[in-house]
Amino acid sequence: MVKALMAAKAAVQSWVDEHANSPKALVGNERVKLEETVRPLLPLGKRNKVKTFVNNQLSRRRPIIDPKSTNYKYAKKAVGQAAGQAPSEKKKSNAINNPGWNAINSPAAAAAVKAETEARNLEMIRDNPDLVKHLMEEDEIEDIVEELWNTRFETLDGQTLSENFESGKKAVYIFLTKQLIEKESARFLTERGALPKEGEPDKRNRPVFEDTEGKVIGREALIADCGMRDEFIHKSLLRWNEAKIEAALQDRAQHFPLGLRLHRQSCMGPTMLWSNPADLKVLTFVGITTFPILAGFTMLHREGPHAGKWSEMDLGSATRSTTVCIQH
Repeated sequence: MVKALMAAKAAVQSWVDEHANSPKALVGNERVKLEETVRPLLPLGKRNKVKTFVNNQLSRRRPIIDPKSTNYKYAKKAVGQAAGQAPSEKKKSNAINNPGWNAINSPAAAAAVKAETEARNLEMIRDNPDLVKHLMEEDEIEDIVEELWNTRFETLDGQTLSENFESGKKAVYIFLTKQLIEKESARFLTERGALPKEGEPDKRNRPVFEDTEGKVIGREALIADCGMRDEFIHKSLLRWNEAKIEAALQDRAQHFPLGLRLHRQSCMGPTMLWSNPADLKVLTFVGITTFPILAGFTMLHREGPHAGKWSEMDLGSATRSTTVCIQH
């Protein structure tokens, strides 16, 4: 089968090479001739799909506009111009639709910027006598993380973080803040989303949970009706220390599925590793927010691919990108 497919692909490539300088090569009977050449080379089970096979191979090997191949919804280009699959056109669309693959925004570039920011901030802390005396070294932070990972917490019904993630009993959000716990522990659900645009209310938008009347379900209701619990588990005068502890705890849970862990990625912002003398006036906390896996609740998706549909409560999908209303 593999040899047959290779032969069929080679036949299309041979045709492309032969007609490289002829943008109108598929006019008239040329397309029929190509399909009839390729058909007997395909495995028996695929010969009735020769048209699809040739389409696919031509889009890869000869990415130019051919007659009558442009969907009526789109602006037609002249025959012979670069099609969407052409490298030049993919480069343009990637710059808009997939900027993460661009060199300037690539994961490697982002990691380099993060490392540079961390090194710069650490140097600033070490140069400041008021800050450096509070700085925890890496081995000290690792000891604290190990202790926290294996501490039994009331919010986890006496389980450790390690035991809870393994058992799947509760969903856990690990967070960092200088705010009061009442303002921070549920904010990832109540004020999620992009910063406000001009003319919008002066707060973050797109809450995750709303009730059936469209009102945001806040912390008090989440505690009373959904079993949410929260607590601070560590504190320090230096935000650098707590940011490192938060990231390390999140890293330990990163291989568990979204919905059991409620953070997407660990240490999302390198600026969280910034510390300055003003830090010393207010403590920085690492905290956890926990939810039982909400059996007995249902949710109505108001956005996304499942909009308008009710489903069993799933914190993982609810915290990805959709707004939902929930009920018992």
